[in-house]
Amino acid sequence: MITYLELAKELLGRFKEYRIVHVPREENKQADALAKLASATINIWPKSISMIRLLQPSIVKSKEVGAVFGERNSWITPIKEYLVNDVLPSDPLEAKRLKYRATRYSVLNGELYKRGYSRALQRCVGPEEAEGILRSIHSGNCGNHAGGVSLAHKILRQGFYWPTLFADAKRVAARCEACQKIANNIRQPPEFLQSITSPWPFAMWGIDLIGPMPTATGGAKHAIVAVDYFMKWVEAEPLVHITEANTISFVKKISCTDSGYQTPSSRTMGPNSMVGNSGSCVTSMASTTTTPPQHIRRRMARLRQ
Repeated sequence: MITYLELAKELLGRFKEYRIVHVPREENKQADALAKLASATINIWPKSISMIRLLQPSIVKSKEVGAVFGERNSWITPIKEYLVNDVLPSDPLEAKRLKYRATRYSVLNGELYKRGYSRALQRCVGPEEAEGILRSIHSGNCGNHAGGVSLAHKILRQGFYWPTLFADAKRVAARCEACQKIANNIRQPPEFLQSITSPWPFAMWGIDLIGPMPTATGGAKHAIVAVDYFMKWVEAEPLVHITEANTISFVKKISCTDSGYQTPSSRTMGPNSMVGNSGSCVTSMASTTTTPPQHIRRRMARLRQ
């Protein structure tokens, strides 16, 4: 309809003066009758009305040609300027890097090409043309919605190259709506897996003193807490005062069965090592070397800055 409107404006421009009037549908019977005659058979045409058959539309469709993309000072420009006009950047370090990079490129018929590993020439493209190539090969008429790495290799086989090819291919594949709907369920964790410090349950405990806290029953306002590194089992005991004897007694309870205090750790072989900060916990645990259990190793916790 836009094309017909432009044609009507062009024809109206040939008149010296014209006036456009809106005709309601009820008063437009003649035009409706003429439109019905045009679609009817030839035998019923009245002889008083002359009919002209158009063999082609009254509008001329514009021909679609291939788009031409300009470089616009992209990554191609400095390499091409050096190879064609021997122009180097003013910075000596950048000039040295450009000379090293330019050894892999050649200019043929005004186009920049890069020699691949198989010595085949790949045409270098700018950001705008690269975006069109990505969309066409990924989701075009012959696209199969390939993944990022597969899409990048397909583009290389087609003879195109730009430095951020693999990153751009992954970006296009990740943002494709159709790929998100029909893609396989990825079970890979979102973060890198971290190795467990102690794969032996109740072998290594972290111990610390917390407080002061609101005073509880019996006047306890401190607590000593131990957490197993593997099972995340927590043992805690309220304290009225922080003393060396209280710390030693707590360590014995979670590591020995002599006191009758049953914990998952005491049912096994007991802790192999305990990690504490530089406070009174480690100082108190140092005293346990003279009393059971003597096999527990003491480690200093690494404080994060």
